[in-house]
Amino acid sequence: MKNFLFMLMFFPLVSFAQKENNATYQTVCVNLAVLESTLQEFEEIPFVRGLSDRDPIGIVSLVIFVNPKTGSWTIVEKIKTDQYCILAVGNNFEAVPNNLKQELQQERKRDIL
Repeated sequence: MKNFLFMLMFFPLVSFAQKENNATYQTVCVNLAVLESTLQEFEEIPFVRGLSDRDPIGIVSLVIFVNPKTGSWTIVEKIKTDQYCILAVGNNFEAVPNNLKQELQQERKRDIL
């Protein structure tokens, strides 16, 4: 529900369309103050981070924020100073169980061989 309200906040900035059964959308980019306010509202904290070198932008930082109590999550990409793009939001965040990890690794090995 909270993520739905979050999306309504940015509804004028976000456009959704259907194309061949695939939903497409435009990324919402905000400054640090807006991002921090939103993350505080949902009590989401940084969970994982990765860096990527993307042309022509350069080094970008991708962070997944999670609320461990509610399972809400937000994926954010920092593309330049004080520019944060919200790539996706959702609910029901959970770590992949070990048995599923092992299953996926076995399938991957079969695909490689």
